Order: sequence, then structure tokens, then C-alpha cells
Amino acid sequence: MPTSQQERQLKKLAELCLEAKRLALAAKPATQELTATARSWILELLATGPNYLQPPAQASTLQSPEDCLAVFELAVNWHAEKLYCVEVLGPFDEF
Repeated sequence: MPTSQQERQLKKLAELCLEAKRLALAAKPATQELTATARSWILELLATGPNYLQPPAQASTLQSPEDCLAVFELAVNWHAEKLYCVEVLGPFDEF
């Protein structure tokens, strides 16, 4: 069971992912608010996340909603690892 803080974080990340995907499907550019939020997640992942969940340098340019979505997906993975107490045991991409 997630704590209320974990639930809020994951819910916010899900909303950000949906917003980025809607913009991508509509072929619209990422909003300033979306890119600013993605930049803050990049900084958090670089500071606290494991190497395999840190965004590549080219994704850090945040030139499209897809770039923002990629960052948010990494943040979701990081929070899911914390939720299931498997932090830094990945990467979990063998399937």
C-alpha cells in the first residue's frame, strides 16, 4: 500500500504523463510548465536516482512532449521501485 505521499506523487506523475501524451498526439509543443516540471524531475533523478534511471543527455533538451514523457516515465519507475522496496536492484528491463 502506498503512503499518502507516494500516492500523491504517483498520481501527479500520471497526470503529467497524460498531459504530455495528449500534447504529443495533438502535435503540439510542450508547455513551459510541463518542461519546467520535467526539468525538476531530471534534477531529482540525477541527484537521487540510480544510474539506469537517469535520463540521457539528449532527452534533457526537452524539445518535445515526448522528451518530457520519457522523463516522467523514469520518475514513475523510480517511485515504483521505492514503493515495492526494490530500489537500486534494477534495471528491470529483462522482459
